[in-house]
Amino acid sequence: MNWLVLSYFLTLGMNFNHSVLIAGAENAYWQAPPDAIETTLGAELTFADHLFVRASVQTDEVYLGDASFAPFLSEYNVKVGARFGDLEIGYVDDCTHPTLNTAIIPSSYLYGGWNGFYVSFKGSCKLF
Repeated sequence: MNWLVLSYFLTLGMNFNHSVLIAGAENAYWQAPPDAIETTLGAELTFADHLFVRASVQTDEVYLGDASFAPFLSEYNVKVGARFGDLEIGYVDDCTHPTLNTAIIPSSYLYGGWNGFYVSFKGSCKLF
């Protein structure tokens, strides 16, 4: 049995079609710049092989040149739960916050989030 395990991850990607509905405006969307880069950094602590706490932050940004980036959106995600084989039960809190960069985005538009309980099942089958 593993009593305490720390795992971590880093994900890099590009947004090809990231749009957000503007609150209070009918059918009004804000479209992210087409060259937006997305980075996600996270970590997870697992206790006694079953209980876990996971946190991550995803930041969307554009490259300005000369090794300079302009972040415009951050999404925070926290999960607490338990895993039993392929079954995962937990609670998630996810929230979005603008990064203060009004040159890229009117930052008052991008607030929001959700939270709740979830059940997830992961399976696999050998094809070849």
